[in-house]
Amino acid sequence: AANGDTVESTIEGTYSIPWPWPSPFIAYITGTRTVTGGTGRFQGATGSMTLEGVDADNGVTLNVEGMISSVGSAKK
Repeated sequence: AANGDTVESTIEGTYSIPWPWPSPFIAYITGTRTVTGGTGRFQGATGSMTLEGVDADNGVTLNVEGMISSVGSAKK
């Protein structure tokens, strides 16, 4: 966040390159990201996301879907 608060997480997944090596280059990305806490307003945050994408010669496209909940989100 702009004030320096951070979200902490772990990522597990795969980065797969087809064989024989393709030309143009392409690789496939899949995984999950698990929110394990944070600092400031994100302290105690939880959540998870799925990651799916492609790394191609012209860059990386990554789709992320999921949710992050924090203790601060319940305050009114």
